[in-house]
Amino acid sequence: MAGMILLNGPQLGRLASLVRKQEEANIFYIKFESENDQAAYLRECKANYTTAMEILDAGDNLVKEFKNDPARDSIAHDIYSTIEGSLNSAFQWVRNYTLRMSYLQKIKSFSTGAIDIVKTLDTSDTEFVRDLAKATDDYKKAMWELNKKCMSSRTEAVANMFDQMGSRATMDTLIERAQEKLKLRGSFDKLNEEDKIRVYEKVMDISGEEKLVSNAISKIFGAAGIAVLLFAAGMMVWDIYTSDHPIRTATHDGVVAAASFAGAWAGEFIGTVVATELVGAETFAAATVVAVAGLAFSFAGAVILGLFAGWLIDSILSSKPSNDKPLSTDGLRCYVAPMPDGVALAHQIARDG
Repeated sequence: MAGMILLNGPQLGRLASLVRKQEEANIFYIKFESENDQAAYLRECKANYTTAMEILDAGDNLVKEFKNDPARDSIAHDIYSTIEGSLNSAFQWVRNYTLRMSYLQKIKSFSTGAIDIVKTLDTSDTEFVRDLAKATDDYKKAMWELNKKCMSSRTEAVANMFDQMGSRATMDTLIERAQEKLKLRGSFDKLNEEDKIRVYEKVMDISGEEKLVSNAISKIFGAAGIAVLLFAAGMMVWDIYTSDHPIRTATHDGVVAAASFAGAWAGEFIGTVVATELVGAETFAAATVVAVAGLAFSFAGAVILGLFAGWLIDSILSSKPSNDKPLSTDGLRCYVAPMPDGVALAHQIARDG
C-alpha cells in the first residue's frame, strides 16, 4: 500500500475538496435514524473543509504579510510548513471525518495562537524572537518526524515496534516498557501530556535527538501546541500497532455487517466485533483495539462514524487499554460506512501536478 506523501498548500486545498465531495456522496447512502441525524453529519463534513481552508489561508496570509520582515519571515514560513504537514496527516492518514474534526480543531487552536504571537511580536525583544524562532523550527521538525512514520513502510515500523517485545505484545506492555526505559513512575494516564508524548516517542523508537516536544515548544506554544503532537504521536503508535491486526483486513461480512450500514449503538457494535474470531478475546483491551481501528483508521475500507469520535479517542490516547477499564460508550449511536482513501487521492493529485 502506498504511503502518505506531502502535498503543498494549493494541492491540500484540492485534496480537502475531493475528500469532502466523496464523503458527502457516501453519507447519502447511509440509512440514518432521522433526517436531522443525517444533516448533522453533513454539517460536520462541510465544517472540516471550511476549517482546513481557514487554517491554510491564515498561514498563507501570514507568509505574505511578513515576507520582507527580517525577524518574522522565516518564522512565518516555519508555521506554514507545520500547517501543511499537519493537514497532510489530517486528510490522508485520518480516514474518519468525524475524528478528523477533533484533530483539525487542535491544529486550528495551535495555528491561531502561533499566528497571533507572530503578529504581536515585539521584534526589539531579541531573546523572545530567538525563542520563537527555535520553537517554530522545532515544531516543523517534530511534524516532519511524525509524517515520516506515516510515509515509511508499515512492515518495517511494526518490526521495529515488536523487535524486543515479540509479535504478541499488547499495547499495555509496549507502554509499560517505554515508561520503564524513561524512568517514568506511576500510571500512564496520570502522566502530564509532555511525558505521554515521550512514552509514545519511545514506543515508536524516535531517538532523543529527534525529540518531539522541545523546551522551546513547551515554553512558547504550551498546551495548544502539545495537544496536536499528543494526538498525532498517539495515533501513529496505534496505527502501527493495529496495522497487522485481523480487524484491519476483515471482510465486510464479518465486521461492517454488524451495524448493517444502518446505525447501531456504539457499545453493541464494538462488542459484536470483539466477540468475533477476528479479535479472539472478549476483553476491554480488545474493545479498545476495535474502537481505535474502526474510529481512527478503517477496517475493510469502512470506518465507525460517530460525533463522539474525538473525545473517545482523546480519552484512549491519554490512558492504556487495560483489561479492567471499559470504554464508556453508553447511549452513543454510530454508523459504519466506506470513506475516501485520502492517500490514494493525494497520489492522484501529485501525479496530475
